[in-house]
Amino acid sequence: MNRFNGNMTILNRIYAECERTKSTTEVGPDHYKSFLKLNPKGMELLIKVILVDRADSINKMVASGTFFKDDNAFYKYITDYLEMIILGMLGVNESKKLVFSKPIGHPPDPKTEVELDKKIKDSIPIIEKVVQASLRRQGEQEYAKGEKIVNG
Repeated sequence: MNRFNGNMTILNRIYAECERTKSTTEVGPDHYKSFLKLNPKGMELLIKVILVDRADSINKMVASGTFFKDDNAFYKYITDYLEMIILGMLGVNESKKLVFSKPIGHPPDPKTEVELDKKIKDSIPIIEKVVQASLRRQGEQEYAKGEKIVNG
């Protein structure tokens, strides 16, 4: 499980941020099982947290055209965040914001790692669903604003 494609610069910056934090996450079999047990609705909520938390960055990347060459690049961006959550490097606080955390414990065993990789891969249709629903809502809101302007 390494969706960072060996990009040690990014990984080292993430680890440095995790080291600075006062928060820790206990990782091990129970932590990994809890992620694997997420039902589609739970995964959808987690993806929504990631999208809302990272919205400014996502919008800047989309507007600049420098990052998301295609849908797969976008899915990879979101699944990287899911992987950081699995690894205990990111968590979700009470305010539904992503927070860095220092992982304490052990990496997943090879069998669990395969299951976690599959869970992440299986999240892509859920990411699509969440993004499409968000764009549809945004479009409806823009339409309503336009109607209000036209109709006074």
